[in-house]
Amino acid sequence: MAKTQLYEVSFRKLNDAWIVADSFKDHDKAVARIETLGDDEEVSAMRLVQIATDPKTKQVSRRTLFEKECADIADANGPDRIIPCSHPKDLYKKPAREMMGRALSTFLRSRNLTPKELLFRPDEVRRVTSSGPTLQHAAQIAAVELKEGTKNSPHAIMKAIFDLVDGAVGQLHRDVRDKVFPKIKEGRLASIQDAVEASEDPEYVLSGAIAQDIAAQASAADKLDCLLNFDDEMPKDQAYKDLCITVIDDFASEILTRSANLNALLGEQPDMGSALRILMDTTKGAFTTDKTSQTHHLNRLSIKIKNGHTPQVKAVLIQRILHLFGVGRSLAKESVRDDIEVSAEIAKFLDNVEEGIVSTAARRSALESRSRYLVSDDLIAAYFKECGDVKDRVKGLLYLAEMIDTKIVRSNVTSYLRSIFISNKFEAVYFDEDVPVVSRLTALKKMQDIIREAGFEEDDTNTLVETIGRLAGDVDTRAQFFQSIERGQTCAAQKALGLLKLMVADTFAEGPCLNRAADMIARQVRHPKFLEDFVYSIMNDENQARDIPGRLDEFQELLVAADMKASEEDDEDLEAEEAELQQAS
Repeated sequence: MAKTQLYEVSFRKLNDAWIVADSFKDHDKAVARIETLGDDEEVSAMRLVQIATDPKTKQVSRRTLFEKECADIADANGPDRIIPCSHPKDLYKKPAREMMGRALSTFLRSRNLTPKELLFRPDEVRRVTSSGPTLQHAAQIAAVELKEGTKNSPHAIMKAIFDLVDGAVGQLHRDVRDKVFPKIKEGRLASIQDAVEASEDPEYVLSGAIAQDIAAQASAADKLDCLLNFDDEMPKDQAYKDLCITVIDDFASEILTRSANLNALLGEQPDMGSALRILMDTTKGAFTTDKTSQTHHLNRLSIKIKNGHTPQVKAVLIQRILHLFGVGRSLAKESVRDDIEVSAEIAKFLDNVEEGIVSTAARRSALESRSRYLVSDDLIAAYFKECGDVKDRVKGLLYLAEMIDTKIVRSNVTSYLRSIFISNKFEAVYFDEDVPVVSRLTALKKMQDIIREAGFEEDDTNTLVETIGRLAGDVDTRAQFFQSIERGQTCAAQKALGLLKLMVADTFAEGPCLNRAADMIARQVRHPKFLEDFVYSIMNDENQARDIPGRLDEFQELLVAADMKASEEDDEDLEAEEAELQQAS
């Protein structure tokens, strides 16, 4: 019995899946149905598939007899609209090379090549094109990426990619055969200047010449050495020199994009923090080592970056720093405190990097990721264990909140700080009677100021400031600081002036302590003998008596600096006394 035949007519709208329109036993009717589909403006492709069924084995076979992209859709998109590249030379541009690096990552890694090198190496290109699975897989990866946001089908995109690759490969072979890429003599780019400038595409020809020259170098370090040597022997002609710098920067940045290459240049480092510090110094143009050291390539790069010759290399290194900074593991091997210090150092560095290299979103993402690691319960517990001194803990946490400026850090640090401030260990430090009470009160006031400036949320700031303020009040109560001043033998003026000077010197923390100081100063100023004592103390000092108005002004300035005001009655008395003293003098 003969196989049964069925003809299936399918169509696709824009980037949708194939839809079966009809099935016919007669071939002519199927073809007629195909013609009617062509009248539908929304149909982007159509096909006719023959389906044969063996009556004995029931095995079904399918064979595509006809498949077509609709002409109007193809014309509307144009050959250069299916994929961004419309000409083989477009493959040599940076966006295409970046996609090539992702699509052919396994092959490039195995051959220790960069996309730009591959584009000028006919022997390596032949390896890719002769291996069907390698090219097919790369085209599929690129098609999936290019399909986003377009109305083109993956099939159409892959076909466009294959056509473009065929054109580029053919052009490369012809250029190599015709010796379009000149040979560089004695490692001097000036030797090929005439040939490069005489070509229709100087950048393409220069890139091909450099790629042919470094092809013999097996390792990334050796390739980088060749490129840096080119940079050392720059031509004098400025326009050609600028072109050379750009092309060398292209090659070098692609070499450093691979983590393995960069790790090899960094060599063995004690921890990730040390490696990141080297990378930071390199990008700042401040990294210098002995020429025989394992990192001498980075030293040479640092000089080029400082001279402005390698902006793309600089961007690659900074992106690498950003990536490593955001990882969820320790940067410093020695201690958590070292980790906080390194993290803060890198955060400050990234904060000063220009927007074009690192976007605000990428920077924020890395900071958030780093913050989650640094303020985890386990890490903070380990940090507390390291710090025997509670003041050291507070200092580290405030440093963390100040330098790693994210909401996550500040929120978590607030809770940790509050738990420290109300702990017995922390209180014991400030209740230590062997330390002068003024020193203890000043330290608490300074801590309040740091918290005010740390940028916590307003509610969190107020909570921490109030907690410290209450502790300062308890310190005063235990030491009977204000009571001892009140009971002292000094006159009202000296008590008021002494407290005012302490207040201006930021001795009293906000809260009970500051309020007690202000109340006591106000009481002394209103004391019946205050003015008499004040004037008497001035007249007994020969130096002060020569400038009585100045001493009065100084007192007023102290009141203003302490954010206090004497009553109007006191002001009038002071003015009258000042006038009387001036007349007497």
